[in-house]
Amino acid sequence: MTMNKAFAYYNCRLVLCLLLFIFSAFGQIRAQDDDFDRRYHEIYVHVSASDGRKALSLADSLLSVSKNDEQRIKSHMLLASIYHSLGDRPSEFKEAIKAQQIAKASSNSSWQASVCGFLATSFRHVGLMNESRKNLSLAEEANERQHNSPNYTLTKINIEHEKVFHAIEENNYEKALAHLEKAKENIHYGDNENSKSLLIKATNDQLFGVCYLELGKLDLADSLLRSSLARIDGEENNLRPYIYRGLAEVAIGKGSADSALRYLRLTEPYLESSDREELKLLFYESSAHYHKLLGSTEEAVKYQELYVKLKDEKVRSSKAIADAIVSKLGEENRKYEDNLLLGGGILFALILTLSLILLYLIRQRSKDRQRYIDLVHQMKDKNMMVATLVAFGEEESDQQLDTKDPMISRETEERLLKQLTELEAEAFFLDKNISLTKLANQFGTNQRYISYIVRKHSGMDFNSYIHQQRIHYIINRIRSDKKLLDYKLSYLAEIAGFSSHSKFSSVFKTVTGLTPSVFIHFTKEEMSEV
Repeated sequence: MTMNKAFAYYNCRLVLCLLLFIFSAFGQIRAQDDDFDRRYHEIYVHVSASDGRKALSLADSLLSVSKNDEQRIKSHMLLASIYHSLGDRPSEFKEAIKAQQIAKASSNSSWQASVCGFLATSFRHVGLMNESRKNLSLAEEANERQHNSPNYTLTKINIEHEKVFHAIEENNYEKALAHLEKAKENIHYGDNENSKSLLIKATNDQLFGVCYLELGKLDLADSLLRSSLARIDGEENNLRPYIYRGLAEVAIGKGSADSALRYLRLTEPYLESSDREELKLLFYESSAHYHKLLGSTEEAVKYQELYVKLKDEKVRSSKAIADAIVSKLGEENRKYEDNLLLGGGILFALILTLSLILLYLIRQRSKDRQRYIDLVHQMKDKNMMVATLVAFGEEESDQQLDTKDPMISRETEERLLKQLTELEAEAFFLDKNISLTKLANQFGTNQRYISYIVRKHSGMDFNSYIHQQRIHYIINRIRSDKKLLDYKLSYLAEIAGFSSHSKFSSVFKTVTGLTPSVFIHFTKEEMSEV
């Protein structure tokens, strides 16, 4: 796999890392809270793996019956991990910050370490690597304060796993393997194993397998992925579909199409019962690889397009919320630590600014829509707009509007107007080299006569008239041929007779009041409603 492919693959494993940070404080529930413990375990291990929305509802109910700080922290972190799997980043950070505040207030080093580890993973997921490293360092510091706690070793393992992901982000798989070896040194391999310890060992094996897969050591990758799968045998959890997908990639690498198909089919049901975009990305990518192995180009392209579309949406979403998340996190921490009024002022200013921007965009969109509606009505009525255009740069420096009557005879005027109307029907204006001189020669007359006829016929100078004719032409083409809605603007500019994309956009905006992109957007909306 390429570096970008590896990046996507490992980001998809974030939900397991997040959940393991929560597990690091699993032993904190006291004996008298067995019922809470049982319900938490059921939601965390089983329900969240198969039905994210149901898990969210159950976790919210669990929070409402929490009796102490530890239970409230755990409930908030469970909600945060479920929101992560559902792709709701703002809610994910909101719940994690609430857990962090309670952990600070109760001086609970164990949960401080777990929450900071969770945030390190979450920040990495949205591309904020500095924030991720800062929280990972805080997690290590908090964990050292609880050196004698039974949670110390488990948290240390989870921190090493997060370092593995940081190394993978750097495309340094040897470094990632070194951190996995450190994690393995802290894992106890005994006979009596519960679901929690099995999941940790399975995760370590799975990450080993992924690293070896990226290094091209397919046999080692295959062995470790199978070991990971064997450890969670009989347990339904979030790790299973990612192991299947890894085994599918190994099979593809070995040229075994039948095995690859089997593992892809095992992965597919998890897509149908989950809203996780990470798993969908992986499935689309591997499906494209599988069909490429079969030589099925059309299917491979279909899945690759699905992958690219979803990845682009994910990137846009991450960029849009990254700054807001940092601002919100900093604001919440400042409000909690020192209760400064300035913090509230900054948040208010941010919200006000965003609200004003949003209001402006809404109003602008409304104006653009009305312009579009008016334009469509005008075009349908064949009442072509008469726009008084300003000069278009150097093109018009020698072609000013002729305001004097050249004393043309009525017969000549009618002849020239007829010729011009006939040429309009033939779309002569699409000729990139059209000029007043060229048209005058074609008509067998002088430039002044042509300029006068154009002005009298259209109410504008020659160049403005040509530009308007081209824009009306491309508008009619777009609305009569839906295929053009998906073409690049550079192609539309070409068929409309413009020499450049930028010139086309400028003239289109001047004539219609809309940019070409906005016009196409509203046209698509209109077509979809038909």
